Amino acid sequence: MVNYIAIPVMTVMALAVPHISDWSPSQVEGWEGYDREGGIIVYCYTAVTMAVLGLLLHFGYHMAVASSVTAASKFTQMILSFFFVYNYAYIYLYGVPTPLSIGVQSGACAGYELYGLLTEIIMWLNGQKRVDMLFHHLTCCIFTSATLAVYCHVSLSDLYFWHIIWDSISRMLASNVPLNFRYFSKGTFGNTLFFIGFLWVRWIEQIPFVGRVYNSYIDGSLMQIESYSTMAVVASWLILCLLNFYWGLLLIQIALGLKGERKSKSKNE
Repeated sequence: MVNYIAIPVMTVMALAVPHISDWSPSQVEGWEGYDREGGIIVYCYTAVTMAVLGLLLHFGYHMAVASSVTAASKFTQMILSFFFVYNYAYIYLYGVPTPLSIGVQSGACAGYELYGLLTEIIMWLNGQKRVDMLFHHLTCCIFTSATLAVYCHVSLSDLYFWHIIWDSISRMLASNVPLNFRYFSKGTFGNTLFFIGFLWVRWIEQIPFVGRVYNSYIDGSLMQIESYSTMAVVASWLILCLLNFYWGLLLIQIALGLKGERKSKSKNE
């Protein structure tokens, strides 16, 4: 079934693409000169706080509503993701920098993923094994831990790319609110909200960041990266962008009814 709301939404997004760099403030410049050692401490405190808050929300919701572990996990991840929505909204309402430093934002991401990993372990112990999601949260925890280990040691020139990636990821995580809300709203409204949020935050919003990395490749600065860890982080982020692009194409196909048509054709054949 075609979701006709998707057609005007995609039209507006397409018209917005040429202008996004003019009205999408970047946090990257505001993070120049940031106290890296002090930021690591903030990172650790924020990560622990976010993970503990997630567990409290999870078990509180599970006991209050007597729902499944999956429902409690979706609810908790939705609430935690409002942290990134707040930061995202602040950028557009008041500009940069936001009250949340890179240490707070990256630490919140780490805590979010740590909670997700703990949830998958809990679900595994309860007989609900989701190997893909367990692997996803585990790799995210490894990624954020690697950030903690090397962030203080990379050169200032390399730091530019780290800041691009963290600004990018912080915005991506805002789309997790409609992603998890869709679990509780299984209909056109929930699906449309997720469709808009995903394409806007993980497609449109990422164009300036990809453009910066591309320009760095053109002027040669990308080839002058000094740390292998920075190279690995940039490569991983580019893979994530490609995955988001692929998932976005799948969403568009589903919204336009193309995915369903392909399945029905294969059955008829």
